[in-house]
Amino acid sequence: MGQARDIAQQYIRALEREDLEALKQLHAANAAFAAPGADVVGPDQIAGYFKVFFDALSDTRHDVKNIIESGDTAVIEMVGNGTHSGPLWTPQGVVPPTGRRATLPIIAILEIRAGKIGRAHMEFDQVRFLTELGLMPQAASVPV
Repeated sequence: MGQARDIAQQYIRALEREDLEALKQLHAANAAFAAPGADVVGPDQIAGYFKVFFDALSDTRHDVKNIIESGDTAVIEMVGNGTHSGPLWTPQGVVPPTGRRATLPIIAILEIRAGKIGRAHMEFDQVRFLTELGLMPQAASVPV
């Protein structure tokens, strides 16, 4: 197991524990982070992004499907699950808790530099997330 995979596993453990301090420690001082709704730099801003989801979703779990390591990069394929039980802060305003459960496939790419995450990119389907929370209508099914 290489360093990128080891850091990816630490990243997942920090997400599972909702440990903002551990997430900060894993990122370099000038780490860049991109995800739906975020394009931030530095451990404090990155932790702020995750805090929004930690506060909004209770009983969150991340089921890791795969970790692929190539040199100084790790790609994590996981499925996040949680119940929307707290306010969800968005650029459009605060979404009150819906009580609904969301199951969301997530891909995270971590680039390791000098033993820390230097760049992270996370992707998930925002439409699916909002639909599962009941904030968007279900897509019409197409007959086959």
